[in-house]
Amino acid sequence: MCERPEKNLAFGLLLGLALFGTQFPLGSGALAQTRLAANNVIRAANSPANSFTPCFADSACPVKKRLTVMLPSATDISVRYDLGQSHGYCEDHSIGVVRILLDGVEIIRDEVPFVNYGVAPTSLVLEDFDFFFPSKIVMGFDNPVSKVDPKRIGPVLQSYKRADRTLGSLAGGSHTFELEVGDAGWNEIFEIYAPPPQRLIAPDASSFGPLKITSLEYKFPAKQQPDVLARVSSNPKAAAFFFTELWARVYTPAELDQPAYPILVFLHGDHASCQSTVPDRPGTKNQYATEGKCDDDKASSGVNKGRKFMIVPSHEGYAYLAERLASWGYFVISVNATRGLGALDKTEITDGPEYIPGRARLVLKHLQKLSEWNRLGSQSEIDVEGRFPGPELKGALGFSEVGLLGHSVGGEAVRAAYDLYQFGGDLSNVWSTKIRDAITFRGIFEIAPEDGVAQGQSRLFNSFGVNWNVLLPMCDGDNINLPGVKPFDRMIAASDRSQKSTFGVWGANHNAYNTEWREREKKAQCVGEGNFPLFPEKIDSPPKRTGGFGL
Repeated sequence: MCERPEKNLAFGLLLGLALFGTQFPLGSGALAQTRLAANNVIRAANSPANSFTPCFADSACPVKKRLTVMLPSATDISVRYDLGQSHGYCEDHSIGVVRILLDGVEIIRDEVPFVNYGVAPTSLVLEDFDFFFPSKIVMGFDNPVSKVDPKRIGPVLQSYKRADRTLGSLAGGSHTFELEVGDAGWNEIFEIYAPPPQRLIAPDASSFGPLKITSLEYKFPAKQQPDVLARVSSNPKAAAFFFTELWARVYTPAELDQPAYPILVFLHGDHASCQSTVPDRPGTKNQYATEGKCDDDKASSGVNKGRKFMIVPSHEGYAYLAERLASWGYFVISVNATRGLGALDKTEITDGPEYIPGRARLVLKHLQKLSEWNRLGSQSEIDVEGRFPGPELKGALGFSEVGLLGHSVGGEAVRAAYDLYQFGGDLSNVWSTKIRDAITFRGIFEIAPEDGVAQGQSRLFNSFGVNWNVLLPMCDGDNINLPGVKPFDRMIAASDRSQKSTFGVWGANHNAYNTEWREREKKAQCVGEGNFPLFPEKIDSPPKRTGGFGL
C-alpha cells in the first residue's frame, strides 16, 4: 500500500490541471458516429494489484462510472474509453486496469503496464512527480515536473491508451453501461456511440436524372419595351435600334405532373449576333442586334464570296447544363439577350448606364411572363413561330425556388436582376409588384462575370442575402483581371451572412462555356504553376464544359 500524508493535496493540484481542457479531440472512429452518452470526468483508482476492490485508505471503491441509453430499435453500438497508469512507485500495485459491464455482464477488460520514466523518486511523501499524470501530460502537451525540485523534468509517461471497441447490435430498449477502474489506473473518456442517422446523398449532377425532358422555344415580336430599355424613339428608323424581344429556350421535364417545379434562368454574355453558317469559315457581324436579321455577304470575289450568315443562338450554348438539370426536375429557361442589347460596341447602350440594367430587366421581364403563364395558363399566347408549343404551365412553376446563372456580362446582369427585384431603385419599375408571383431567389451562379463594366454605370450590383458563387476561369483571355472576384470581396467585407464562394478552374478560358460561340478567344492568360489551357487548339472543348457540371 502507498499511503502519503499529502496525497489529497497533490491529487487536488494535479486534478485541477487535468480538468483544464481534458476533452480529447475525437478521432476518425467517432467522427462518423452519433454520441449517445458520455462521462468524461477524471477518476483515479487506488486498489490492490490487478483488482478493483478493496480500495486503500478512504478512496471510493470501486471507482465506477455508469451510463444509461435508450435505443428505439436494434442498434449497432461502440464504446470509447481511455486508461492511464497513475502510480509509479508502489510494490503492491503498479498497473492500470479497467473493465466495462453491459447490463451487469463484463464485456471488456483492459490494462496498461507501469513504465518507469527514468527519474528516481526523492520522497515517499510526494513520490516526486509520479503520483498522477493527467491527460495534458500523457498526450504530450506538458512534461511532468517534480514538485520537490522544479528543475527535474522527466519525459512524457507512455503508459496510456485510448480505445474504440465495437460491441455489435443491441436490442431496442434501455441498457446500462458501467466502467470500473482498478489497481493504479485512471480514466477520463467513457462514451457510447451509435451510427449516425441515414442522410440523403445528393445525386451526381454531372449525369442525367430519371426524368424524360423536352426542349421548346418561345419568341415574341421585337418592339420597344421601356421597362427593358429606358430609351425609346418615335422615329421609325431609330426605333428599331431600341427594340428588344422575349426569346428563350426552355428545358423542362416532359410531363409537368408534379408541381411546383423550381425555376432556373440562364443568361449568356455579350457576343456577335451573326456568324458564318460554315464553322470553318469564321466571320461575325452585329446586324441582328439592330435590324433583326443576318444578311449574307455581298462580296463578289475573295474569301468572303458567297459567305452566308446565321443568327447566333447564344442562349442555346448551355444546353449541356440545362438538359441535365431538367432531367432532375428543374424548369430551365435560357434567355437570348441579343436584340437591342448585344454586341453593339461603342454605342450608347453598351458603353452607357443601360448596358447591365437593360439585360437585368430582360431577365425580370421573362420571369414576369412566366408568372403570367403560371397564373393564367400558357396555351393562348401567340408568338412569331405560331402557337406556344410547350406543355401547360398553369400552376406548374415554383416561384419560391428560383435560381439564376449568368456568363460574362450575363453574370453581372443576373446579379443586377436580383438586386433590382430585391432592393428596387430601378427607375419607375417595381418588379416585385409587376411580377404576379412573389419570387424567392435561392442561389446565383456567375461564370467569368463582369463587374461595373459600362461607362456611366451608377451602381455596383451585389447579391446580399442569397447564396452566391462565382466561377473564375484561370486562363481567361477576355477578363484577364478576373473582375468576378470583386463582388465577392465587397460582400464578404460587408459581413453578409449568406454563403459566398469562388471557384478557380485551372486551364479554363472565357468563351468556351458557351458551345455556340465559334470564334477563337484572345490568347489565354494562364498564370500559376501547372495552369495550362484545357484546349490549346480547339474553339470548343468538351473537357472544358465538364467543368460546368460542378455548378
